[in-house]
Amino acid sequence: MGTASLVRADGTLQTVLTATDGLWNPTSVAVKGSTVYVASEASSTPADPNLPLAHTS
Repeated sequence: MGTASLVRADGTLQTVLTATDGLWNPTSVAVKGSTVYVASEASSTPADPNLPLAHTS
């Protein structure tokens, strides 16, 4: 499992994705604007593939 967290400029952390959101062993991220795409092991499972997204503000 795992989490994806946002680290703000002031050093504070905000968890943006967890296993509840479908995240499973995050492997990489891509950011476009305020959208974060998180590739994880779940994207390669035949039972429930996904690409979790987080929106930052």
